[in-house]
Amino acid sequence: MIIPRQLRILLLLQLAPAVTLAQATLTGNPIMQDISRPQLESGLETTNVLWGDFAVSAIADDNNNYSITNPIPGSQFYFAPAIALQHTQPHLSWNIGYAPGLRINLPSSLRPTQLTQSLGGTLHWDVSKRLAVGLRQDYLRTNDPFQKFGEAPFQPDIGLLNRPPDLAFSALSYSELLLEGAADYKLDKHTLVGVNGSFMQLTGGQHPTQKLEFINSRISSGSAFLSHQFTARQTIGLQYQLLDMSFQGDSNTITQGLFLFDQAVLSPHTTFTIFAGPQYSRVHNQEAITSQQIVVFMPGSTTLWSPAAGGMLTWERKRTVLYADATRRVSAGLGLLSSAEMNTVSLNLQRKVTPLWIANVSGQVSDETLLTTPSSSRILLWNIRAGISREFSRDTHLRLAYQHIQQSGSYLYIYGPGNHNRFLLTFERSFAWPVGR
Repeated sequence: MIIPRQLRILLLLQLAPAVTLAQATLTGNPIMQDISRPQLESGLETTNVLWGDFAVSAIADDNNNYSITNPIPGSQFYFAPAIALQHTQPHLSWNIGYAPGLRINLPSSLRPTQLTQSLGGTLHWDVSKRLAVGLRQDYLRTNDPFQKFGEAPFQPDIGLLNRPPDLAFSALSYSELLLEGAADYKLDKHTLVGVNGSFMQLTGGQHPTQKLEFINSRISSGSAFLSHQFTARQTIGLQYQLLDMSFQGDSNTITQGLFLFDQAVLSPHTTFTIFAGPQYSRVHNQEAITSQQIVVFMPGSTTLWSPAAGGMLTWERKRTVLYADATRRVSAGLGLLSSAEMNTVSLNLQRKVTPLWIANVSGQVSDETLLTTPSSSRILLWNIRAGISREFSRDTHLRLAYQHIQQSGSYLYIYGPGNHNRFLLTFERSFAWPVGR
């Protein structure tokens, strides 16, 4: 059965299973709507199911204490159950999933046991032939630096312009919440207008042994777009977005952006989307955390222009699928910075080597700089993954995976997870029961 995206990332291997479970996605234009990554064509779509999963991993890590200066090798055991429900009707589809996690470190003196909670749900409703609405909610509470936000079972990827930066803290507990809604209306057969609104909150918790600072953040976003399909293979549109980012204390950034986007179906197997435009930011005070664990308050108000751009590429064949995206835009800064300029690049390549073996290579690079002082405030994270999976039955898999994490930036000296080389051996068993048929 399907492997939930949260487990694939946590276990460092995003491999397509024998069955692809349907996902409800928000409405919207190509640069705001949820992203359903391509799957191998051998997958069969299954809808209206109650689904369960359990995975256990044995992990060897050359930096099991998550240290910047004194890494100590060790091992971990990771237990990841999950449960989800998916339902599809002619005009209404929705899904909800919950995935807790337990990570045990050996020896336990290097790092305490980690408990995580991940919850997500999405709804899509075709109100009429012209009007469609969508809702989404995601919640994550974790102190695991390898866990990503928005990866509960059945959840598609968050759209490029609403996607938060990845967080990678060594042991700091934090919670993240996203609420999102969208509506589209067809003016005619080839013209679409729509709106999107979202609210995100990032709240820091407690470090198990130290009192560390954390910049709590609230990000509100509103957008509107107009798109027109000029040919069977090309759609061009215009998008406006307003970002209101508030941080603890008296720090606030309001950013407005206007983007032109183009979605082209290059072939039956290839789709390419690109967008670009200016962003105008009004910054009132800035904040950043130093390597001495102190929040530095930088008073002052300023305005500035910055370029924003990005793109997505999907390529699907019977035995191989590829997904890649890249963005440059203004965003909130990881809980260690207030408003920041964010650059990200990600890649995922899957290949079905034989009927029972699937190989995968994926990676992400994230670069964050403080919006007003980019030369002195930078966070750079590399995350590279590779692995291979053996299918024993449609519901049972065994995987071997490798992950490398590399970081740089003074803000990560205290908070960062350190550089890692780790190997994982994972056994996973899935279950599914039809419902509502």
